[in-house]
Amino acid sequence: MRYFMTTSVNDKISLFLTSIIILTIGYMFYASITGQFEKHKSWVYSVDINKQDIVVSASENELLLWNKRKCTDRLVGHTDAIKTVAFSHSGQQIASGSIDKSIKVWSSSDKKTINTLNGHSKGVNKVEFSNADKYIISAGYDDKMLIWDWTNNKVVKELNIKHTNFSINNQDVLAYIDSSCSLILFDLKSLSVIKVVGHFCGSPVFNPQKNIIAIKDSVFTFIDLNSNSVLSTLDIKKENSVCEVSTFKFTPDGQYLVAGIWGGDIEIWDWQKKLLIRTLQGHNLSSVDDFSFNSKNQLISASGDRSLRFWNWNTGDLHMIVGDGLFKAKLNGLLSISILLTLIAGFWALTKNTDNKLSSYILLSILSCWSLGIGLVVYFYKSTLTKYATPIIWTTTVLSGLFFFSVWLSWLALFTVPISLLFCYIKMTTSNDKTKIYFPLIINLVFCGILCSFVTSA
Repeated sequence: MRYFMTTSVNDKISLFLTSIIILTIGYMFYASITGQFEKHKSWVYSVDINKQDIVVSASENELLLWNKRKCTDRLVGHTDAIKTVAFSHSGQQIASGSIDKSIKVWSSSDKKTINTLNGHSKGVNKVEFSNADKYIISAGYDDKMLIWDWTNNKVVKELNIKHTNFSINNQDVLAYIDSSCSLILFDLKSLSVIKVVGHFCGSPVFNPQKNIIAIKDSVFTFIDLNSNSVLSTLDIKKENSVCEVSTFKFTPDGQYLVAGIWGGDIEIWDWQKKLLIRTLQGHNLSSVDDFSFNSKNQLISASGDRSLRFWNWNTGDLHMIVGDGLFKAKLNGLLSISILLTLIAGFWALTKNTDNKLSSYILLSILSCWSLGIGLVVYFYKSTLTKYATPIIWTTTVLSGLFFFSVWLSWLALFTVPISLLFCYIKMTTSNDKTKIYFPLIINLVFCGILCSFVTSA
């Protein structure tokens, strides 16, 4: 404290500016390696999870694989929006269905396409694996359901449907609504109809613990499949005056019904007592399009607000938000404030410091270069700068090293080091392979530390 009170104005400003730069670089590096910049491009239509708690989400024409908040891979192959995604029960394959009319099967280990299934004349809205992973079942907007022997790229059964939603229970029984609005139970082992339950129109979902199925039409209808009788109905809109239901699923214990609501809410109902247990709020003015549950019994919701949210559905607590790029927005705000403060401080140093104007000019040079670089990052890096990042990083790193060993040109490192660090930031936030950036990043952080020591001692 005594040093700070007795030191010159220039040294105080130098220390302030240096602290801002170091803290900003440190935050960018931390946020990058922890995946806090990762972002879905657009609407998240579908989500699923395997036994290892690796999450896959579908946004625009790409699949994103998540390990906690970190996006580990992006799988691109479809030419239009992906509407549905599903892990195989072994967790070794991923199936995706798209508006481009195709189904792609991916290897979850090497992240490559195993097979492409073409059979629908319109977009595919839902895909799912049978319990033994022998078949992939797909439903399209062409009112067709196809059962695929996916390893041989062959359709073994074609069914006419009314709705593109279907459900498969743990006995490999497929429930769907046929073209005449009849609820059909279909055995995927023998590829034959078990029975026609009755006349129902809507989306069917099996209860995971009981021989009960829920049908969502204008209301929810719960059917006992042993007796083919209606147990009860639930009109969520009447009971709670909410918007329309966009998706629904039973909790793993079968006791509750989770409903995604247009507008962003998630409602958890005791479907037997017709009682709303709690409402999960967090998706902002958007639809909730899909659900999944992980091994920790957390609810994962996918939404049009570009995010995945992990909930403790028993308590209503929000555990984690993934893929919305919120940390990037926070960082841009932090950088904007930092740039404004440091520019004000730099110009103030120019007017107040009479002992060593050269030091203030040097600080302002760093500041101007830093501000320009941040402006480019914020406005242009996605489309313009990414492809140039690697050569610029290495060029400026080499130049910085040469400048440090030159008596007359050492001041130029004040420009090359910030530029190199900025392009390291661009590469870290846009590249899947970040390991190649660590070496030049560490070198430039060392250079930055040396420069900071020079400036603060000026």
